[in-house]
Amino acid sequence: TRLQDILIEFFRFRGFRLSDAPEGFAISASLGEIVRNFMRRDSKQHDSLIVRGTGTAADVRAAFTKGGGSIGTPGCVSFMFDEKGQIIIDREECDMSADDMMMLVLDAGAEDFNEEEDSFEVLTSPEDFTTVREALEKEGIVMAEAEVTMLPQTYVTLSSEDDINNINKTLSLLDDDDDVQEVYHNWDEE
Repeated sequence: TRLQDILIEFFRFRGFRLSDAPEGFAISASLGEIVRNFMRRDSKQHDSLIVRGTGTAADVRAAFTKGGGSIGTPGCVSFMFDEKGQIIIDREECDMSADDMMMLVLDAGAEDFNEEEDSFEVLTSPEDFTTVREALEKEGIVMAEAEVTMLPQTYVTLSSEDDINNINKTLSLLDDDDDVQEVYHNWDEE
């Protein structure tokens, strides 16, 4: 049996939230290795998951408990994130003006273009991500980052040292778990 024939279809992200953090705080963790498959006939994206360990769910639950949090029900925070293609271009590595860059990426299918002090941020739908990235590559634009990710719709600021310590502990434990592939949160760390 070939590997692509035995992949397990799985929902993309399981949502978690910390019980004592301010209202609206969310963490979403992706378990296992997500493999993106694109069917050529209908161009629809399908996510599949290979789980490499049996202790992952217990380990994730323990990470939240140790950080003073709890696991929410599936989907309880996923609505707080949008799946987007995100491309970051270091301004020092790019000779193109902001106006020319904006026209290039919008013409290629980008949804949004943000000019930051030291970088450009390009946002796309997941479906248009590859087309926009390839348009930038064709122009020789060096990308500092280029990925399809989950972006929070809103950010939460934490002021309590206890909340900050607990969230840092949870994020650190999740980061150390080899079976947790991605962790997204809406904490504004600035």
